[in-house]
Amino acid sequence: MQFELDENPYRVDDKIHDSNGTSYLVKKKLGGGGNSVVLEVSDEREIHSFAVKILKFKSKKKIEEFEQEKSMLKEFSIPKYANTFLGLVAEGDLDLTSLERIGRGKYKDLHTNKYKFYIMHLAGKDIQDFLCTTTFSDEQEVFPYIKHLAESLKIIHEKNYVHRDIKPQNILLQEQVPKLVDFGLMVKEDACKKKKGPKYWPSPEFLELCNQDEHCSKKTTDVFQLGCIFFFLITKKYPIGNISISEIGNSFTKLKPIIEKMISYDKSNRYENGQEVYDDLNAI
Repeated sequence: MQFELDENPYRVDDKIHDSNGTSYLVKKKLGGGGNSVVLEVSDEREIHSFAVKILKFKSKKKIEEFEQEKSMLKEFSIPKYANTFLGLVAEGDLDLTSLERIGRGKYKDLHTNKYKFYIMHLAGKDIQDFLCTTTFSDEQEVFPYIKHLAESLKIIHEKNYVHRDIKPQNILLQEQVPKLVDFGLMVKEDACKKKKGPKYWPSPEFLELCNQDEHCSKKTTDVFQLGCIFFFLITKKYPIGNISISEIGNSFTKLKPIIEKMISYDKSNRYENGQEVYDDLNAI
């Protein structure tokens, strides 16, 4: 199979093998981001499908970040979290052959290198299309999605992690169940790192002009980002600038004060963590 990484053509064999020797059939490219490309694979009997995330870089720093992301995913890949997160299935090193174009539709092999990968359960598309095309008429319709995502955040915060990258592209639908994914930026609370976060979905404190290079992660930042998702689910508007909580209509009176508290620009007025959000949702 042939695909592109950063506009450069590569070829991967029709079968890949994890570190235990298990074989998977390569189906198609699903997408990718700044650091990785994602392919769809299946078991050899083509009964179950999975997603393979391949690190695009060979640098020591990128490999360390990828390994850290994988180790965090392992923490959430235990049976009791199976309905909440997409679990890790396998890992390994993959041979990718870079290609050179020598004519229309013709290529020659340049060199083959090994790239780190891991395999996880497959979900559908990210929630962005769902956010924009699905209209909820009342709290009963939207509540299962909101509660499930709040439970995901509660579990992450129970382990004292801050996700830092909650945005529509990192929420996948698996049989209409939203799964929070991509632990690449996740850190322990209070860890101060170079500023990275969800484009278009950052918290107010992330955008502060002072101390531009570092951002010390707090669970309240995740609360804000998830509150933005909830606000958008109901209103189809991103809560930025002159926010009017009244845009959440009268059919959502129980959810309105919870979302308002989540997206407070003053972080001291927000919920402190996902557990508090989940508890208030359970009280509805």
